[in-house]
Amino acid sequence: MFLALLSSCDLGDQIVMTSVTSSTIAWMRLNKHYTNKSHNHIKSLKKCLSFVTKDTSSINSYLHSILLIANKISLIGHPIDDLDLVIIALNGLSPSFREFTTIIRTKDTFLLFDECSNSRIVSNFIGKCIESLK
Repeated sequence: MFLALLSSCDLGDQIVMTSVTSSTIAWMRLNKHYTNKSHNHIKSLKKCLSFVTKDTSSINSYLHSILLIANKISLIGHPIDDLDLVIIALNGLSPSFREFTTIIRTKDTFLLFDECSNSRIVSNFIGKCIESLK
């Protein structure tokens, strides 16, 4: 069984399985190897997510870039909570959005990220926020 497993793997996997004596140990080594890669990939994507800022991009492209990274993280089995996505989006806004972010953070109702990424809803909401500041 071990030889069949070894022959079905690529060279990189064969190197991981060097000096093992059974297929069980080989599977355990492969699992550990890919789990470590997966954890490092998740950490890398989450780090990228924490550094996304609006800067000069439009709100739509800013929110889209957050969603792209969040979707990649979800695809590898670690979906990000909607509230966390909203917080990440608010944290990436410049100080010129301070009033807007304060209103969002202090709202009684939970704002979903999908609502943030819908440009019509965002435009209406920003308009309402600006009116409420007057």
